[in-house]
Amino acid sequence: MFNRSTWMILLVATLAAALGGWLQHRSRLAHVPAGVTVASLGAVAPDVPLSDLDGRAHRLADYRGHRVLLNFWASWCGPCLDEMPALDRAARA
Repeated sequence: MFNRSTWMILLVATLAAALGGWLQHRSRLAHVPAGVTVASLGAVAPDVPLSDLDGRAHRLADYRGHRVLLNFWASWCGPCLDEMPALDRAARA
């Protein structure tokens, strides 16, 4: 059977594991800086002007009622480059 020190070690190990799990869970939650607002699903997007590849400005308000996909990518981003053919097929469809 377990003696008192074994029970204490088991209790401390269990508490440490529970605390570690709680801390990991807390670190995965979104931490929004002060002054930043986060839009919720279905909320109206802010009317920001965006330029296309030809330099023409487009406002999001011009597309109200339509589906809009904004894809921010970089030429050095492997997953970004991998998704380009799928986005091209979706745009053509």
